[in-house]
Amino acid sequence: MPARSISAAIPLFVAWVNLAPILGATAASEPWSLLPQAQVASAGVFLDQVVAGAETNAALHVRLCDAPVVGRATQLTAAQVKAMVLAVAPAWSSQTWTGAPAVQITRRMRMLPAAEVLQALTESLQKEAIHDQGELELRFARPWVPAPIADEPYQARCLDVPAAGLSPSVFLRFELVSGAEIIGTWQTPVEARLWRKVWVARQPLKRGAVVQDSDIGLERKDVLRAQRELLGEDFDAERGWQVAEPVNVGQMLSKRSVQLRLVVQKGQMVDALLKDGALSIAIKAEVLDPGAPGQIIRIRNPNSRRELRGKVINEQTVQLLL
Repeated sequence: MPARSISAAIPLFVAWVNLAPILGATAASEPWSLLPQAQVASAGVFLDQVVAGAETNAALHVRLCDAPVVGRATQLTAAQVKAMVLAVAPAWSSQTWTGAPAVQITRRMRMLPAAEVLQALTESLQKEAIHDQGELELRFARPWVPAPIADEPYQARCLDVPAAGLSPSVFLRFELVSGAEIIGTWQTPVEARLWRKVWVARQPLKRGAVVQDSDIGLERKDVLRAQRELLGEDFDAERGWQVAEPVNVGQMLSKRSVQLRLVVQKGQMVDALLKDGALSIAIKAEVLDPGAPGQIIRIRNPNSRRELRGKVINEQTVQLLL
């Protein structure tokens, strides 16, 4: 046989191999028995789901029509099923049928337990609202009643999440979505916690005291009840800080709790350093504002009485800003 003829015959052979199970089913002597009831998934109604004993017959896994929506049923008469089969597989035109006069089709359902829905809600809120602010933990404020849902992969989608963020107690409205289909909507009160490592006082801190390494430490705390912005893991505890307000043992430190340690005080005389390339000039100046290293303060030339601005370098030096 010429090579060109062999090449042309290959697709026909492949098609015959793929159709062999179907042709074999056509030649089967046993009739197909229509089931009185069938449960299906969102992908649709398939022939092997409405024929008795056909669950393991891959040749009969042929889609007939759309699946009913969740909570509703579709009834197909035997004549309707036969017409659908002939439309998708005319080779089965001679197949004989027995069984029920009609099949009632519903969606495959299962119960939704509390632990599963909590996990789905937590993952949704963590991704959409919390991001990297901490590790979210949710609990139902009242017992969850297991609810029937479609037996499909789904994602939880929270509705009306407060723009200001979560609070320790919140009423959540949410839905479960499978593809483009909403398979259930609920609303329920939940208790929320947001765990994050923050700086905590290990002993009482008095206003004005210099913060020592032993005074504070990182601990995992629920930060949802915090009224102020807290010091996070990126806080440089060794930079040199002093207590700005009294802090009790175990209290979480906010950004108002500490301030950089003031190294120059009002009325103090310092060296006001002026740099211009390689040129460096220092004059004496009076401090008008207390300041910490890196802060911008006002200073005054005691001779001319002119006010200037400078950045605090250390206890004795302020660099002039021109």
